[in-house]
Amino acid sequence: VELHEVESWVREIPAVKNVRVYPGLNRTLHVQVTQRKPLARLHTSSETPDLYIDSQGLPLPLSPYYTARVPIIHAESFEDAQSAFELVRATHEHPVWSAFIDQITLTPEGALEIVPRIGSARILLGDLTQLEAKLAKLEVFYREQIKRGNLNAYKRINLTFHEQVVAQRYY
Repeated sequence: VELHEVESWVREIPAVKNVRVYPGLNRTLHVQVTQRKPLARLHTSSETPDLYIDSQGLPLPLSPYYTARVPIIHAESFEDAQSAFELVRATHEHPVWSAFIDQITLTPEGALEIVPRIGSARILLGDLTQLEAKLAKLEVFYREQIKRGNLNAYKRINLTFHEQVVAQRYY
């Protein structure tokens, strides 16, 4: 068996990040594979297939055998999705925000809108300036709403205003 042939065959698998092939004792062939990790799923339109965006920010085709539980980004193109991917990259290791963010939509104006896993409100984030401050204010808002028991009372939460959380109720 040619080691470089085995290595090139394994590298053809799209989810493979790195591969190392080496012989061992007793005619054992060792193949060490590192997998690419998807951080987001990109949906551009119903005509084009979805794809994952890995931890390096590169496109990764969907697997027929595995579904990653990652946020879905709705954008016109891979290039347009980069600001939403930066939000995913900034929050994917945070215990609250990684579980909170279900979908991210890019508005026609280029602003980011979050669809959370809990509550019925859509959250207009705007751009990524002062992201930590915006998320801290949003966390305070949600904690207060959980105490009151009315998470579904709001249809829109706007974080684009300086130092403010503006919430619009259902009427």
